[in-house]
Amino acid sequence: MVRRPSLLIGLCLLSAPALSNEPIATAPAPTRALATVPAPRAMDRAALEKAIAGTVVAALSERFGGRAVEAKFDDLQAQPLAAQQRLIRGEGGMRFAGETGWIGFRFTSRYDDFLGQAGWPDLELGVGGDGRLIPNDSRSLGQLEDRMADTLQRELGMMSVRMQLDQVDTVEMAGHYLGIEARGLADFGRDGSSEVRIHALYDRRDGAWLQMASHLSSKVPITAITNSLTLMNALTGMHDVTLLALGGQYYNWCNAFMGRMTITEIKGLRADIAFISMSAINDGIVLHQSPETVDTKRAMFDCSVKRILLADHTKFERRALHSFASLDEFDVVIVDDKTLPVHIDRMRSRDINVVVARTGHERM
Repeated sequence: MVRRPSLLIGLCLLSAPALSNEPIATAPAPTRALATVPAPRAMDRAALEKAIAGTVVAALSERFGGRAVEAKFDDLQAQPLAAQQRLIRGEGGMRFAGETGWIGFRFTSRYDDFLGQAGWPDLELGVGGDGRLIPNDSRSLGQLEDRMADTLQRELGMMSVRMQLDQVDTVEMAGHYLGIEARGLADFGRDGSSEVRIHALYDRRDGAWLQMASHLSSKVPITAITNSLTLMNALTGMHDVTLLALGGQYYNWCNAFMGRMTITEIKGLRADIAFISMSAINDGIVLHQSPETVDTKRAMFDCSVKRILLADHTKFERRALHSFASLDEFDVVIVDDKTLPVHIDRMRSRDINVVVARTGHERM
C-alpha cells in the first residue's frame, strides 16, 4: 500500500503581484457583446509541415547538443483549440548528418495562427518510424534501470530509488540505435512508489544513452495543504486528493489567508514536501516584498521534511525587501528553461540541486 504523502503548497504557487500589496482591480462587466474571433483556417498537409518543420528540427538539434539533423514527416494532424490556435501532432524520422538510417520520433506543438508561429514542441524519440522489434538486451536494461534511478533520486531529492521494469519493448533503428519503451515501478522506499513509463534512445555503436525520459503516474493519493483560495478551488474537483485548507486573515491582493491564525495552524502540521515560490532571488538569497508572506511561508518551510523552490527566470531579475532563506536551504530548486546559464551554473557550483523544467515556450 502506498503511503499518502502530504504536500504543503505555498500561496500563489505560480505567480502573484510580487511588489504590491494593493487589491487587484476587478474589471466592470462589459456593456456590449464582444466581437466574434474567427476560427483557425483549414491547413493542408503541405501547410502543416511548413508551419512546424523549422521548430521541430531546432528542437531535435537542441536535444542532441546542437548536432546537425535532418527530419522527415509522416503522419500530421491538426486539432483546433481556442480561437486562432491549434494543436499539431505528428510522427516522423530524424537522422544525423552523414548517416543514412532514420530514428523515429513523435511530437506535439501548439500553433498560433495570428502570430504564424509554432510553439516549442514536446518530443518523444526512438518511437514509431521504420524500426524492427528485437529481443531485449539484459545489459542495456540494467544500465537503464540504474541510470533512471540515479536521475529520479537526484531530481526528486529522494533518499533512495529502485527501478523495476516489467513491460519492455526494444526497437532497432538506423542500424545501431535502440529505441526502448518500458513500464514498471519506481520504489521510493518509505516515501511510497509510483508507476513509471520510460522512453530511451541508446547508441550501440558509441555505447551512449542519447535520451532517457520518465513519466511518473499521477494517481498516487496525496494530501494537499494550502492557504491559497485559488488553489483550494482548483483542487476541490481532483480525485485522490485530500485537501486541508488553512484559514486566517484574508488578503485580497494574493487571494490567500495569512497571519497569526494561519501560522498557528501550520505549526500543528507535518508535511512531506513544501512547494514554495517567492518574488526575487538576489546573491543566493530568496526574498519577498510582503513580511506576512515571508512569515507564513517560513512556517510552511519549517514544518516540511523536503523543501522545493519554484522559480522562473524572472525571479533572478527582480529585487525585494524581506529575506526568506538561502538557496542552499532548499532540497531542490526548479527553474524554467529561460533561466540564464550563469544563474544555473552559480547554483550548481554551490552543490544546489537544480532541475530545469521545459516550459514549451516559443523560440525563433
